[in-house]
Amino acid sequence: MQHVSRLYVKMNKELESTLIEARARIIWGSSLDEVAEWLESKGLDREKIARVVRICREERAAEIRKIGLRNVIIGGLILLPSLVATLIFLLGFRQTRPAAFFGVCVVYGLWRLLEGLERLIFGAGVRGSVAEMDRE
Repeated sequence: MQHVSRLYVKMNKELESTLIEARARIIWGSSLDEVAEWLESKGLDREKIARVVRICREERAAEIRKIGLRNVIIGGLILLPSLVATLIFLLGFRQTRPAAFFGVCVVYGLWRLLEGLERLIFGAGVRGSVAEMDRE
């Protein structure tokens, strides 16, 4: 009986490590088909593979959307004040140096905002590693 329970624990640990590896591969941006083939080579049946891939894809999409929301907020917080300052310096004080600096801030804020919107809208469809997206 003890031999059977040890075998069961070993099988569960192997399955758990396989599922953790599959999740990591999907989070890192590997294609779902590649991960499904890899899981199939590890001996999982198609039903479990489909479930694991779906859950990991949903988790990846949620994480990307969270990063996207953060980028939208940061981009908006940079864009709006910079745009106002640029207009004040260009139209009010007619000074180009500060306006140029704030203009660069406007471009950066707009870039962050648009990148965040892309991630919010497309979620899991965005390519690349979630860890790399989080560092930006």
